[in-house]
Amino acid sequence: MLTTEINQYDYLITNKYYTMGQNEPNDVFRFVAYWIAFIQLVNRDTIAPEHVGETTRIKDYCKSKADKLVKVIDFDADYMSVFKERPIVKGTERVSRIHRDNTKEYIEDCVLRELETRGDLVNSSDDISKIAQDFKNITNPNADMKVRIPSLFCSIYRVRCNLFHGSKSLIEERDANLIKASADILGRCLDELIKMTF
Repeated sequence: MLTTEINQYDYLITNKYYTMGQNEPNDVFRFVAYWIAFIQLVNRDTIAPEHVGETTRIKDYCKSKADKLVKVIDFDADYMSVFKERPIVKGTERVSRIHRDNTKEYIEDCVLRELETRGDLVNSSDDISKIAQDFKNITNPNADMKVRIPSLFCSIYRVRCNLFHGSKSLIEERDANLIKASADILGRCLDELIKMTF
């Protein structure tokens, strides 16, 4: 009995925000509504120890659903182009790393340099390497979908974090495009995810 009640509650929350997103003309509010529906599904399906972060849970969830999501995500579609232009970094893209010699380097340039110099970053744990690996997976047409799709959702998660923490806005064209593309992708995926979950 309790399991049925929990499933109904999860479904009501997920479907409410999904429907809200479908009816929302503003890309930011549509993205937020879809994100709440999506993270409800992630939290419902991933039970992890406290030390496992949200990024890991999102990756694990998307990896487990990749076979279904591949039907609705087209990596060659127009909505994907903004994710292939440049890596999505945490914080503003004006953030720079200051080196010991006092020279500055934009974080996204650090990410691109990591890709050029190290190539395979699978076993690296620092943020720049993780961002670089996600970018590499998204832009590699030969990458396994169980790697490519989770990397895409980690990039969408960074868009969400940047939006919620003040580093994305509709003033910059790229930011607006990232928010719209993220909402479009989530909207495409939620219908499939809700059907397979409930």
